[in-house]
Amino acid sequence: MMIANITACHTLQDAVRFLGTELPEELQRPLEAYALVQKRRGSRTKTPPLQDLIASDKPITEAAIDELIDGVALGYARGQVSREVSEDAERVTLSTFRTSLMGVGGDALTESLQPAFRQACEDLEAVMRLITPT
Repeated sequence: MMIANITACHTLQDAVRFLGTELPEELQRPLEAYALVQKRRGSRTKTPPLQDLIASDKPITEAAIDELIDGVALGYARGQVSREVSEDAERVTLSTFRTSLMGVGGDALTESLQPAFRQACEDLEAVMRLITPT
């Protein structure tokens, strides 16, 4: 199975849930990390705009202006870094997911799906007995 993008990872996750189980932690962790990175993408630290400072009772000092500038700079820097991390997140998530799926995570996934597979086989055998009695 080729996992080409995050959507394919989520499709596999949905299919596994449909079968009554969850992805093993080795496969779940990269998806959780990716979701959190995407949730934080572009978020900034809220900084008080200049008009709020002027309208407040707080004294307008060099320190207050420095604090405003530092807050804005932190917001811009945080936004840029979060975009860079977000852009890299899909590549890293897919690489980690694929590696795990081909190794320990895939083994754990196969093991977790065995009960659903056995039940499906038993159900199919029961249907076959109804169709072709012995």
